[in-house]
Amino acid sequence: MAAKVSISDQDVTDFYNTNRNQFNVAEAQFRISQIVITPRKEPQVRNRKNDDATNEAEAQRKAKMLMDKLNSGADFSQLAMDYSEDPNTAASGGDLGYIPESSLNAAQTDPMLKKAVLSLKPGQVSQPVQLRDSIRILKLVAREAAGLRGVNDPQVQQTIRDTLRNRKEQLLRNAYLAVARDEAHVTNYLAQQVVETAGKLPDAAKSTIPNTKPAPSPAATQ
Repeated sequence: MAAKVSISDQDVTDFYNTNRNQFNVAEAQFRISQIVITPRKEPQVRNRKNDDATNEAEAQRKAKMLMDKLNSGADFSQLAMDYSEDPNTAASGGDLGYIPESSLNAAQTDPMLKKAVLSLKPGQVSQPVQLRDSIRILKLVAREAAGLRGVNDPQVQQTIRDTLRNRKEQLLRNAYLAVARDEAHVTNYLAQQVVETAGKLPDAAKSTIPNTKPAPSPAATQ
């Protein structure tokens, strides 16, 4: 059914104009990826290499090794999958998604993390950030300014097309099920034959009916 769904540019424009407020970003947002290194043994490591720094010296060596790889052109997300010790983001290449600026200003956010994020340009990777309980290497994937995003923004286009495609596919599924239900004819052939023979069961049906004749009593068989 997906092949039957087409989204025109006019469909996208109409959806955007109807839902313009949906694309108004209230505050700046930062899409961040991270590699986490902890100076202790983790109870469960979920990176692809099962790599785990168990003390401060190992953590520092690991951070330097990763920076050397990154400076040599290694892919950040692949390194996160291989080496990050964060069980929540390693599998997704360290992706934290979009973080609003207010979260960076929150009291629970380490000022060193905020400073590192704000110093980066999209595509840049930070130096290892030493926190109280871990070392983090950050990548700023994208920065989104506050304000209304235009209809030609690639992310807006993708969001609208995905939404419209899902809606149309659901409509197609519902229509297909309705047609299939309307066209389905279920016939009880056994009942039909019983009616046609004035209540007599066809021979084939008799063999499928369990014998309900009472078994002879022991006295009758003696």
